[in-house]
Amino acid sequence: MSKDEKTHRAESVLLQLNLRDCADNLIGDAKKRGISKGEKRRVTIAVQLLTDPHILILDEQTPGLDAFTATSIIDVLRSLAAEGKKTIILSIHQARSDLFKYFDHILLLARGGQPVYAGKGQLMLAHFSALGYNCPQNINPAGYALDLITIDLQDSAKETVSRNKISSLVSEWNKTTADKADLHLERTTVHVSTPAELGSLKRAMTPLRIALPLLLQRSLLSYRRSSEVFDARIAQMLGFSIIITLFWAAFKVEL
Repeated sequence: MSKDEKTHRAESVLLQLNLRDCADNLIGDAKKRGISKGEKRRVTIAVQLLTDPHILILDEQTPGLDAFTATSIIDVLRSLAAEGKKTIILSIHQARSDLFKYFDHILLLARGGQPVYAGKGQLMLAHFSALGYNCPQNINPAGYALDLITIDLQDSAKETVSRNKISSLVSEWNKTTADKADLHLERTTVHVSTPAELGSLKRAMTPLRIALPLLLQRSLLSYRRSSEVFDARIAQMLGFSIIITLFWAAFKVEL
């Protein structure tokens, strides 16, 4: 890609994630105040979108955010999936009711990674209702589903009941998927990729002549923005030089 194409790509990603207003601001850290938490989460997503991947895997993007910010992030991801034709996989442990409607497909995992449900989000409650677990009205569907697969450790009796319930849910789902898999295999053929085909998916590494100047420029910019770190490094080098000089000064070297 040319420099103009890279710049255009970066600008388009900034617009997609509503980061244009803070494009020239420092991200910040514990010592220096920078952009907000929601903007930081969107920056992490933007970095991955620069390469225009077909699949985007994200982990816990909403914890610690207020309702409006969390909803805006999920809304952006939903738009990327719809407009950009991308598959977005998002793990989440605490989904509010207003976010539940944004998920097209849901994979619900019990402890140990055992699947309890995998399918369209709108059909999840119907699946549990068929098994005798009805979600009460005015209850968060996502919270109800997570309660079903959570082991209650308050006492041994409740733990046994919850473990048996989860085992039953896992068994019922395995039966459902086994029937669907048999029907699917009768209608389709499976293609297994060869090692050569998988190897062709590897991306070439950036040449050293391109990576080195960019990394040097980034390091110098980071030092310039963090003057205290730069001063500490200089003091460290001077102190180490003095120690080495004093150590070798006692030795007399004759040539």
